[in-house]
Amino acid sequence: MPQCKVNTSSLKFHRHYKLSAVKLVQNLRGNSNSFSRVAAFVKESATQGNITRFENLRGKKACFPEFGGISYVAFLRTAHERSIISSSDCDYARAVGEFFDGACAPGALAASHEIVQSSYNATNLCSLCKPAVNVNDSNFTCAFDYTNMYYGNNGSINCLADPTTDVAFVELDGIQAHLDAAKLQASDLRALCRDNTLAPSAGVQVPDSCLLASVVDSEVLARRNDPLANSLNVLLDNLDSYFGYNAANAKQLINLEIYSPFDKVSDLLFRNTAIGLTEPSDNAINAEARNYNELFRHLESCTGSTPPLPGLATKNFFSLVTLLGTALITRFVLY
Repeated sequence: MPQCKVNTSSLKFHRHYKLSAVKLVQNLRGNSNSFSRVAAFVKESATQGNITRFENLRGKKACFPEFGGISYVAFLRTAHERSIISSSDCDYARAVGEFFDGACAPGALAASHEIVQSSYNATNLCSLCKPAVNVNDSNFTCAFDYTNMYYGNNGSINCLADPTTDVAFVELDGIQAHLDAAKLQASDLRALCRDNTLAPSAGVQVPDSCLLASVVDSEVLARRNDPLANSLNVLLDNLDSYFGYNAANAKQLINLEIYSPFDKVSDLLFRNTAIGLTEPSDNAINAEARNYNELFRHLESCTGSTPPLPGLATKNFFSLVTLLGTALITRFVLY
């Protein structure tokens, strides 16, 4: 049962499949790849007076890894903060499609990626995408897979390498390899920061203060309004307590750590960078978890989806055993 990576199709899982986060996965802080770190990059040549603020992006051409992904949401949150897109607008396709003159946001036309019901023709959000292979002499695609040359973070960098585009919203993980593949130099780009300033210098080494988002990388999802959601939350608390890294030796029921490799095989129930679970709330101890909750708050208000409230079931060993036998088998989905 895989986890849901926040940086793929976050809104799709939350909206289309009617799921909400039960827990957020905490990862090793020393590993920068353990978090989703999103930045906006413009071409260095355009920063000499043409693009210096988010307001200057209106009418420009943009590249996104995927419609409804973490980079897309991070841009929307920043656009709301800068008041260049109305914070009362819940039609995320129309809001972005009308702000830019063209874009590649793979999946914008797919029913599975619909965030809210909309009559907006999102073709403009796919106008820059390019198919890997032309079919029936058509050069149009909005596919959310690698048949679309501009899909994913590497695809967005390829998109930004196109002379007609202006800005890309991407995660920093692996960005140097993406630049090399697109035959771009780091000095060709400059980050446009969340506080509406340009980064002090060109390049892709972006300080945390300049990021559009820095959030947890994975989440545990369950059906929205599932009557077992609170019990599932308690189950995960108990699993973390008895089998997590922080479990005292005397407290462990058996010598089994759920976040560790098993028989030298990594990334089983959780990825090997996981060290624990935390709540999807403003009170989470982990800063990236709090950032996640704040990032998705506007989506929750638009769609009416709310995370389950933790801690309403009895925390004892017998409930743990019962839930482990029923919830994991029949009702619990770990994406």
